[in-house]
Amino acid sequence: MKRSSIFVLLAFSGASLLAAQKPAPAAPGSSQAQGPEKVAQQEPTRVVATVDGHPVTAKEAADLLDQLPASQRQRAGNLARVLDQIYILHHFSSKAEEANLQNQSPWKEDIAFTRERLLAQAYLQQLTAANSPRAKAAQDYYNQHANEFVQVQLSGILIGFAPPGTPSQPGKTARTEQQARAKVDAIEKKLKTGAKFETLARTESDNPESAPKGGDLGTIDLNSPNLPATIKTAVAALQPGELSEPVQVRGGFYIFKVRSRSQLPFSKVRAQIIMQQIYAQYKLEVKDAAFFNTATSNTPSLAHPEGSGTRSHPAPVPGTLAKPPAAH
Repeated sequence: MKRSSIFVLLAFSGASLLAAQKPAPAAPGSSQAQGPEKVAQQEPTRVVATVDGHPVTAKEAADLLDQLPASQRQRAGNLARVLDQIYILHHFSSKAEEANLQNQSPWKEDIAFTRERLLAQAYLQQLTAANSPRAKAAQDYYNQHANEFVQVQLSGILIGFAPPGTPSQPGKTARTEQQARAKVDAIEKKLKTGAKFETLARTESDNPESAPKGGDLGTIDLNSPNLPATIKTAVAALQPGELSEPVQVRGGFYIFKVRSRSQLPFSKVRAQIIMQQIYAQYKLEVKDAAFFNTATSNTPSLAHPEGSGTRSHPAPVPGTLAKPPAAH
């Protein structure tokens, strides 16, 4: 049984089937529990619970709990509840095998795909480890391109506008792009004549999350694939305390302020560099665009399965960047 499956099951804590149970009190005269493994070693046949009328011994319970990493056990809390959920997962998967569901569609194909995905993840973990043969090449790249691996503490003032044809919405700006440009230019002049950035951010910025914090957008990795190129270009050369010129983003203009800059250590970016090198190595080159029903310029790859064509995507806002999609 895969640990990831167990963890997914634990997430469904609201299901009535998996209702929490309180641990049974220790039997009179028995030693106090010092962890499931300890009890299982001292009294392996001791009955610690029952499920559907069937006794569960200390050893059986410890073996089931051992399938869950200690860190996840601690987060899960109540061990009796954890055991209940693991037991159900184990029991149902056994029943599925008895019914030969693993050899029936669509489960057969799903199991095969999940197996491949888990094996690929395991292999990638091995490739990106500190002692991986690829680590040296990654280290060489890092040494030669150190300026790419910088993080900045960033603040911003956003002046938004409504693109033509956008219906008016409560709480949304009705400002035109021309009006937004005029306003951001006026704010830039105020900043150049000594106005305090944080004060203007609180009173003028249209970013509802950062404005109350004086425009604080958090810490941004300049090599993040989620950072729009226009923002990276505007911020990359700024030193602490310096301001950018107005930068147009989707639906607005930003003025950025870099509060601090620091070098990302190799240990933090090693896996990312190795993955980029792997994606480059295994990039798919389209030879027959008609087969994929796509333009030749829209070349998919393992890194970007949707391709890199002209389809537009909303530009993420620094400090509120969405997490990358989960691997499938």
